[in-house]
Amino acid sequence: MGGKGIPMVENHKWTVVVATQDKSTRRLVETTLDDPGSRVIAVSTVKEFLEILVKEDVDLIIYDPEIVSLEGLDAFSIAKLHHPDIPSILVYQHEDYEVTRSVLDKGVIFRMLKPADEFSMKEICDKVRKTQIEKG
Repeated sequence: MGGKGIPMVENHKWTVVVATQDKSTRRLVETTLDDPGSRVIAVSTVKEFLEILVKEDVDLIIYDPEIVSLEGLDAFSIAKLHHPDIPSILVYQHEDYEVTRSVLDKGVIFRMLKPADEFSMKEICDKVRKTQIEKG
């Protein structure tokens, strides 16, 4: 974004946690949100993901259900149980009706098939950030 996206509010950095082992997805998010108003925390294990949610004030979750240590969406379900209001984007390899249905019930606001592209990721993140700013 290079500073041309949605502005920061009162020096608060918009914190995004991206939980994936996929290096291309991680780089995509880091590149897309490379601006002074954003902070991307990339994790590759369920343990790191859950620790970040306890320690940090997270504004957006970008989650890949192929992250290992727990089965599929278990870590995401745990996270949403404790943080139901954090908007979430699911990035996954294959479309699956049951997975889609279950994540929509857990508060996923966007779903993206891999490989995700920078334009779509930026557009989605800007919409989420703008909505959060408007809510105050």
